[in-house]
Amino acid sequence: MKEFKINDYLTLRLQDYRTFIYIAGKKFRQCKFLLLNIPADEIKLLDEVQSIDEATERLNNSLERDDQTKITIDSKTEFWAHCSNLQVWYEHNYDTRLLHSNLAFPLLHALTKAGDPIAKKVFKEEIAKRISSGNEKIIEFLVNERYIDFLEREQYLMSLLNPAEAEILIKLEKFTDQQFTQIGRRKYFDSGVEEYIYPQFMARNKSVSALLIYWYNKPPKPLPEWICNLKNLEIFHYFGDNIPSLPKHFSKLKNLKELAVDSEILEKISSSITQLPHLEELYIKSGLLKTIPENIGDLKKLKIFSVGNMLTTLPESITKLKELEYLYINHNRLCQLPESLYSLKSLKELNIKNNSIEEISESISELKNLEVFIIKKNKIRTLPESLLQLKKLRILFIDNEIIEKNKDIIKKLETNGVMIS
Repeated sequence: MKEFKINDYLTLRLQDYRTFIYIAGKKFRQCKFLLLNIPADEIKLLDEVQSIDEATERLNNSLERDDQTKITIDSKTEFWAHCSNLQVWYEHNYDTRLLHSNLAFPLLHALTKAGDPIAKKVFKEEIAKRISSGNEKIIEFLVNERYIDFLEREQYLMSLLNPAEAEILIKLEKFTDQQFTQIGRRKYFDSGVEEYIYPQFMARNKSVSALLIYWYNKPPKPLPEWICNLKNLEIFHYFGDNIPSLPKHFSKLKNLKELAVDSEILEKISSSITQLPHLEELYIKSGLLKTIPENIGDLKKLKIFSVGNMLTTLPESITKLKELEYLYINHNRLCQLPESLYSLKSLKELNIKNNSIEEISESISELKNLEVFIIKKNKIRTLPESLLQLKKLRILFIDNEIIEKNKDIIKKLETNGVMIS
């Protein structure tokens, strides 16, 4: 067995023709790969790279495939190559740019836990440095592996965000008395699968891009206006039992694409939300909400709109929502649907469940792209013949008594391939 000791904490050993790293005398992991051949036509890709991680991203991944020709070297030569790499890494104060992050950070973590004073000092500095680089893949890796937990909160946020937005998030954590968890990918943001509720945020290009605030079991307290200085915010979710209002200057969030608000005491939505030019998804729910802004139609890019729970009417301007594809006005107190609603040619799904609507107009045939129609728990007794003209209709959710009283239409719909439920 060959052994190469780098310092009191880090050793490499050649055992059974394989190279292993030992930390403080305990086996850490096997060294498996050495990249030796870089095609000449890809060398230019490495100009100005700042780390091995960036070099890996720029090089063709085909170098790692099993069907590619590889240079074969004996185990002793490979052992000394690994020793050389880690020796250089140590001599440069454990600079993580010299190793791939998948190895460098676990190594630093293990060395820190083993008591290496150099590693302990460098570990936090390197994490902050990598976060400051803005490389999203590296930041996601640090978040997923919980390495960010080694930084002081303010140091972490100042490394991740521009100073102005870091200050806003720090103030917001003090305001809410909660710490916001960074989420690396959109699909994990506010996924609803966690066992408990917690505030979240996402970051991109040194700015907060998504924010989730929970305000449960707390006294009513309006959000401070300075939250509207998150200029690059694209997704904002605000859920709680005591949310009295939204900031007056909400219209300053010009890049907002998705807004979701769920409250027990919210009575009014400010018309400022209609000044969000890029808003595509709007979800508003409150047990006291009786009206929505008359100029809701100004949201020209709106594709998804869900609103409730106490509405008795819908504004006529809804007819301007030409790109609207999904409309959820279920669980309200609507007695009829405005004729203007039938001009929403892009509508694919319409949910009017749990209202007091008495009839569906023959104008329903104007919704040529409608695929899903949910009308359960209303006062509807008869179905219009014009439903048969909806060639794209796939699913119709209705009450059993309606099925009994409209057997002929139901049979024709089923013949057309519509699922009745």
